[in-house]
Amino acid sequence: MRNFKIIIPIVIISLCYSCCKTDEELKKLLTKDDNAWLNSWKQNPLKKFRKGETYPIHTYDYGGFYCKHATDTNLLEHIFNVYSPSKMYSVDIYSVRYFISEDFVLEGADPDSEVLLNDFAKEKSLRLLYSGPSGKFDEIRWISDSCFIIFGDFEGCPTILIFDIQNFLLTLYSSPKNKQKYFYAGERFKRMKDEYNGKNERNN
Repeated sequence: MRNFKIIIPIVIISLCYSCCKTDEELKKLLTKDDNAWLNSWKQNPLKKFRKGETYPIHTYDYGGFYCKHATDTNLLEHIFNVYSPSKMYSVDIYSVRYFISEDFVLEGADPDSEVLLNDFAKEKSLRLLYSGPSGKFDEIRWISDSCFIIFGDFEGCPTILIFDIQNFLLTLYSSPKNKQKYFYAGERFKRMKDEYNGKNERNN
């Protein structure tokens, strides 16, 4: 695990509203691929997201590069990284908070979370966002080579974060307090394991 020498004080304000409508801009960004996360909540939060503030992203340069290009035959090498369409970047939201046991079960490693951007052209890793135990990141999906969405939870509120890495801006959307029905990230990795095993069986 990387040793954090500093903690960037990024304040995430949990916007828990009793009644609101989802912003139209957000609706346009969401796809059917996001339904698994939306349905992981006791009450689907889709209709209640409200747009919060847009913040400048203050990066922290680790002074190193923590990701190598992965191959389909080496799952553990790239399991935590989600690649941009051009494969020029990857984002890791899991490796600080979790580790994978020998039997491929996702287990807790650290109560904190971070968003790590890997830039393959510059061979540089940048931390874009840090969260203490009150927040966690469940899922990440790229929209384009310069923009991605992270789905998570801050203080019990379903939260969507839009990262623009061209202009280094972060926009928050939050829904009223809710309860997640199951450990989403754990279920996600179970699906990945099944897909990986199935691919290997077909190739043998």
